[in-house]
Amino acid sequence: MRLCRGGPIKIKLKAGHTNLVTDDWLFMNCVPHIRLRFPNDCRLCWILGLSTLYAYCDLTLRATLPEAQRIRLEAALQGVDYGVNAVEKTPLHVCSVNGNLCIDEMSLLLVLLLMVQFYRASCSISSAPSVPRPLCRCKLTTGLLP
Repeated sequence: MRLCRGGPIKIKLKAGHTNLVTDDWLFMNCVPHIRLRFPNDCRLCWILGLSTLYAYCDLTLRATLPEAQRIRLEAALQGVDYGVNAVEKTPLHVCSVNGNLCIDEMSLLLVLLLMVQFYRASCSISSAPSVPRPLCRCKLTTGLLP
């Protein structure tokens, strides 16, 4: 079982949509029942609301939402140009440095560097001698961190 296919992510509104989608709009249109159940947990409602909005904006995921929720979001987004999706997924890099948990957003450049590093490591794994592990325990960043 995989918790998050493709690795951990952070979801956030795209740059032009922060003034259109407020906390109240998200709570009322995306997760009204969750908000009623957890009125003091804004962070939980925000994350689930953004996830719901992402699913609605993605045509392949929209069918997974309940019909009542699709109708409510369709009415709320009527006349709003959200492009391909109003929400973006940003990959996260999670590793341990000197016993401390480090979680950072990955830029596209870092993702490409990690893919090249991983490819090089997988190609030379059989012929390479054993080397001590770096401070970062993540296989993808071997050699990238000091």
